[in-house]
Amino acid sequence: MKLSRHDGHVWWGDMLVGNEGIITIAPGDELGKHITGVSYQLAPVPGGDALVPTKNGVVGIERKRADDLVNSWLSGRLSEQLGIMLGCYDHVVLCLEDTGADQFYRQFLWFDDPSGMFTRWQDDLLTFQEEGVRFRFTTSIEGTAAAVLRLKERYDKTSHGALYKVQKIETNFTQVRLLATPPGWGVDTAKSALKHLKVPIEVFNAPASKLEKIPLVTPRKIKLLFDAIGRIHGKRR
Repeated sequence: MKLSRHDGHVWWGDMLVGNEGIITIAPGDELGKHITGVSYQLAPVPGGDALVPTKNGVVGIERKRADDLVNSWLSGRLSEQLGIMLGCYDHVVLCLEDTGADQFYRQFLWFDDPSGMFTRWQDDLLTFQEEGVRFRFTTSIEGTAAAVLRLKERYDKTSHGALYKVQKIETNFTQVRLLATPPGWGVDTAKSALKHLKVPIEVFNAPASKLEKIPLVTPRKIKLLFDAIGRIHGKRR
């Protein structure tokens, strides 16, 4: 049975389980301690740990820590929970909490075939995705709380940019770090040079006359750069 919405309220049958604009947390779930202005009306059915009414439907959120996740998966409880939620909510999100790859794999080491069981879990995870469950990976309950707030913001949007070309990023950390290495340069000078010449190789090969036009790139810094990369008078040895 799908949840219904009337007059700003979210109903499960004749039971009030949520209100528009307010995140509902399952009674007793500590997630509510990390989000302000929540209610605790969420019933065992439709279940989950949080209910988020948005402009684009009601989002149901279930959170699982690594140890709880594996036990719930093995018992079949996870499949049952997600199945009920998929039948009730417009969107279902599973927050995988503290489930970094190394840490999560340790949960399988007590099996006779850890690798095989981990592969089986990955296959089931894909099945959940194919059925419509979305996933968010978080490092802590505070991270899950932040993810819940972000999901509310996302599903309240009327447009998304995923299908549009991402604006070109002119610099990245690796490039800045590479160009900041020569003596006397530093991060600010590196960023200024990359803003004008886009990539480090263009900076390394540019003549002094071109480099002098870039803010923060002084004649002394040009000499230090040429010395560092083996150039004399702007040319390679």
